[in-house]
Amino acid sequence: MSAFSNTERSFPWHIRPFAHSGGPRRNAGNSTVRCGRRTAPSTKGDVTVSRITMRLAATAAACGAVLAAAALPAAAASHARPHHPFPVSHRAPAPQRAEVVLGAVQHDSRIRGNSVRALDAEWIAVTNTGRSAVDLAGWTLSDSDHHTYRFHHLWLGGHQSVRVHTGFGRDTSRDVYQGSRRSLWDARDTATLRDARGHVVDTESWGHGWGGRR
Repeated sequence: MSAFSNTERSFPWHIRPFAHSGGPRRNAGNSTVRCGRRTAPSTKGDVTVSRITMRLAATAAACGAVLAAAALPAAAASHARPHHPFPVSHRAPAPQRAEVVLGAVQHDSRIRGNSVRALDAEWIAVTNTGRSAVDLAGWTLSDSDHHTYRFHHLWLGGHQSVRVHTGFGRDTSRDVYQGSRRSLWDARDTATLRDARGHVVDTESWGHGWGGRR
C-alpha cells in the first residue's frame, strides 16, 4: 500500500500540499518554500531604491553643473573690476569760478562841467581777476542814486579790465559808455556791480567817511 492517501495522489508530485498545518515554511536562507518549490529571495525593493538613488545623484550633478556655469561670468566680472575698500566718487571737478570785481574809480576829473570830454574822463573799471572769460551780458553797474548801466554782450577775458565811462562813445572790449549827459559819480558815492541774476558781485565806496571797499 502506498504511503500517500487518495487525496495526495490527486495532486501532482511537485505541488502537493504541505503535511504540516503552519503555512509555508522558510528555511535559514530566507527563501520561501511554496507548494514544494523553493523560491529565491525577492530583490524588487532593492532595485527600486537603487534606481531612485541614481536619479537623485544625476539630478544633483546636473544642478551643480548649471550653478558652476552661472558663477563663471560673475567671477570674471569680479576680477575685471578693481576692488575699492571705500566708495570712490567719480564727480567731475568743479570749474574754476572767475572773479569779477570793481577796480579803479575816476569820479572827479580835472575837467569841469558836463562836456563830452569831461564825461568821458569819468569812469569806473570792472576787472576779471580769474583765468576764464566772463560774459557780462545782463550785468548792471549802479550808483547810490540808482542810476544803472546794463552791459550788452561783452565778454571780459581773464585778467582784463573794461572801463565804464559816463558819457558817449563807441563801445569796445576795453571801453564802454553809459550815454549820460551829466556826471553820475559823486565825490561821496558807492558803486554796485550785480550779475545777470541780480546778485551783488562787488561794491566800491569812496569819499569822506566811507573807508573804501565794503
